Amino acid sequence: MLDALLEVFGQSVSTRVGEYFRGTEFESAVSEIEASVLTRPEADFEAAALEEQFISSWKNLQSAIGFGSTRVPALELQEKLSRKQNLSP
Repeated sequence: MLDALLEVFGQSVSTRVGEYFRGTEFESAVSEIEASVLTRPEADFEAAALEEQFISSWKNLQSAIGFGSTRVPALELQEKLSRKQNLSP
């Protein structure tokens, strides 16, 4: 099924997979996947709400990996480790 999906999306990313796989051995699996996607809470979100959720999650991820205020100490640590182990940047 994965090979078939890659092939169809290689032809066009806007293909409606439910229609494409109708009458094939993959029809029931594709229908089940489509139904599960449509029942997810995100299916009813407007674009602005999705963007807001993404930006918030992105900022949380950046904070978790030390991209914010702890970035300078992280760079200092990286430099120390590089000198100690003779690593290139």
